[in-house]
This record gives sequence, structure tokens and C-alpha cells, in this order.
Amino acid sequence: MRVHAVIFFWLLLFHGALFAEIRYWEATLPGGTYMVSVTEMVSVSIHDYFVDGVGQVSEVTIDTKGSAIGRFYAVISPLSGVVASGVETAKQSLERLKKTAEGVSGVKGVDPSTAVVKTYPTTTHAHTVEYRLSDKEELEALFKSARSSLLNATTGSYKVKE
Repeated sequence: MRVHAVIFFWLLLFHGALFAEIRYWEATLPGGTYMVSVTEMVSVSIHDYFVDGVGQVSEVTIDTKGSAIGRFYAVISPLSGVVASGVETAKQSLERLKKTAEGVSGVKGVDPSTAVVKTYPTTTHAHTVEYRLSDKEELEALFKSARSSLLNATTGSYKVKE
């Protein structure tokens, strides 16, 4: 009888841990899907900055206990009339991707407003998962959704408007 009481006590004590609901936050985006456990989220931030030769960028960053950081950004005010060599390279890469995608059956074309361009190996191995959104409003809505999940420790999701 005593053994049953001890087992019952431990089951009551660890009931929450044993049967805890797995809470996650998920974003469905033009470049794919990002999903993270809410209990693994450390911080959610939004900020604006300037990139040489590109213009103003707005970015949401989700830091986790793991090794990969989620980054979501939108170019909110590109420089007009200024084309730096890096920007030109990115534009050329996008054009090649577009043509390649259009030439392969069943593959949608690349949308330049949401395509992420990385430089191998510098940015491809930087422990970041990156998504580009078309405008700041989408980015702010994504931030509010992720922030709400983190603050309330609840499951949440965000889907970019199509």
C-alpha cells in the first residue's frame, strides 16, 4: 500500500511535466516555415538599421536557447539612384534565380521583394534562419504575434498575407 501512495504522490507532483502541452510559435512565410518552441524562445526584438548601398532595413530577431537565430526583415526604404556593387550582384543573382525557376517546370518564379540573398559561406553558415518580407507592416504583425506567444507562454502562429 505504501508503494502505491508514493507512486501516486510522484504522479501528482510531476503531472504538469509529464502531460505538459507543447507550446510553439510558427510563421508561414514566402521563403518557408519557421517553428520554435515557446519555452526555447529567449527574446523577440524589432529594430531598424541602415545597410551600406542598400538603404533602411527593419528586422525582427527571435533568439532561442539553440544555436540558430530567426531573422525576419524587410527593406523599408531602398536608396534611389545608388547601386553599390554588392546590390548589383544581388540583383543579378535574383535575375538568374528567376530565369532558372521559370525554366524548371512546376517551380514558381522568385519574388524579388521576398527573396533572401546570401553569400556563401559567410552568411550561409552564420547560424541564422532568414526570411524576407515585402513590407514593414507584415514585419510588425509578425513581431506582435511572436511577442504575444513569448509573453503569454502560449502557442501562436503567423501567416504572411498572400
